[in-house]
Amino acid sequence: MQAHPHPDRRLSRPVLRTQPCLSLDRGPERIPRVVFPAIVKPEREDGSTGIAVESVVHDMAALRARVEHVIATYRQPAVVQRYIHGREIGISLVGWPVPRVLPPGEILFAGLPPGHPHILTFSSKWDPESIDWTGTAAVPAVLRPREQRRVAAIGRRAFEVLGLRDYGRVDVRLDERGVPYVIDVNPNCDLSQDGGFSLAAARGGLSYAGSIWEILRSALRRRPDVSVLFASRGRSPRHIRTSALPFSAYESTPDVEPAVVPEAS
Repeated sequence: MQAHPHPDRRLSRPVLRTQPCLSLDRGPERIPRVVFPAIVKPEREDGSTGIAVESVVHDMAALRARVEHVIATYRQPAVVQRYIHGREIGISLVGWPVPRVLPPGEILFAGLPPGHPHILTFSSKWDPESIDWTGTAAVPAVLRPREQRRVAAIGRRAFEVLGLRDYGRVDVRLDERGVPYVIDVNPNCDLSQDGGFSLAAARGGLSYAGSIWEILRSALRRRPDVSVLFASRGRSPRHIRTSALPFSAYESTPDVEPAVVPEAS
């Protein structure tokens, strides 16, 4: 068995915090000491594939069993990190070269039964009949002004450090002291109309079509023939309208209290 730090060490710099990670790519005979509770998930999946109630483990026996299951089932390393039982905030960003931070969202776990870990399992995203689906809800995040600035700064920093562009989402967990930790950086998050990114765009005043156009425009800006391209459509880049709402409410500005951005109706 080989155990080595997960690549998200790139995030371990000022402003950003992550939980220490282990990437285990062979059998679980000898696992280094970890802090419980811990969460175990496949290293190279998305859409919560491989994440279930059993992914949160509380002792070494359960940890070994889950690591073995992930490696055998998904044929890839298992990532192990401390499980944070706290608020989960999603920060969506759009635009290039400077991304805009969209109004953050939050996952509520209030509908889950007692003892159920507060995580988004595979069932919570793909099985409408499951308690994991019905017991979780995506809502606008209610944050104090200082918290808004802090999570916005974290989202932007993670986005830039890992080289994302055009759009993406950064998920953070707040621990018992309210300290935010980056738990996931998604460079190609779900773009469906009821997905977290589209909901964030709507909160920021962008229609669904408008949010897709923002992504497309960001990519087109990198083309050397961008002026000719837009001119051929009868539109010049400098004349294209941008969102009218003040996204500055979610920027990192230490000395200025953010404006209140109303929720989209």
